[in-house]
Amino acid sequence: MPAPTIVKLAPNVPVTIRPIYVDVVSGQYGEQLKIKGEIKGVSPTAKDLATVYVPVDLSADLVRGGWVSEERKLPDGTTGTAFRSPNKGATWWVVEKKQAASEKYPTVAMQPEAGWPEDEAPALDERDDDLPAGVAEAPTATTGKAPAAGYAKMKALEASADECLEWALNGAKVAIGVAAREMEQAIAADKPVPDVKVDLGQLVGSLFGTRFIQKSRLMGL
Repeated sequence: MPAPTIVKLAPNVPVTIRPIYVDVVSGQYGEQLKIKGEIKGVSPTAKDLATVYVPVDLSADLVRGGWVSEERKLPDGTTGTAFRSPNKGATWWVVEKKQAASEKYPTVAMQPEAGWPEDEAPALDERDDDLPAGVAEAPTATTGKAPAAGYAKMKALEASADECLEWALNGAKVAIGVAAREMEQAIAADKPVPDVKVDLGQLVGSLFGTRFIQKSRLMGL
């Protein structure tokens, strides 16, 4: 029986592997992850599995990718920690020992070859029934048809900016109400009325400035 193939990671040379078995094993420098699977460029066929060792803390990436930790009997007869694939080892992973010229020690990273699902930008659904309440695409003057999602996106951004303005207005109302109550309490207690000054011009300018800034940020300006 041929000896198992072990692939050693070289700096900045990615290894693409389809993990079948992943076990936590003891190594020279402590625990490691022993990943056994089909490796591109190494395994002649899908049945010819090879092994690569990575730091045990990369098990967090496996869990993020849907792998499940479990206790099972290892080939040497002992009981240890292993990880079970969510799709029977169908996902390819890229393992790489990254090390820049200025770095003294390398860092091993691992992620699915297709990338993490949450990193993908969500597709914008342009159907009217999926748009926020009160947002509908308006027809253009030339075609009579609704433009591609641009109008709906703009209306959604305007709605968000208006919410920001409403929040600022409510805050101003609360501040004015507190000042008014303080004045009433002072008058009722026959005490000097506190000096309260409200610059309405500055207040209104600040409120509409807040709306403008919020809309600009949402639009990416």
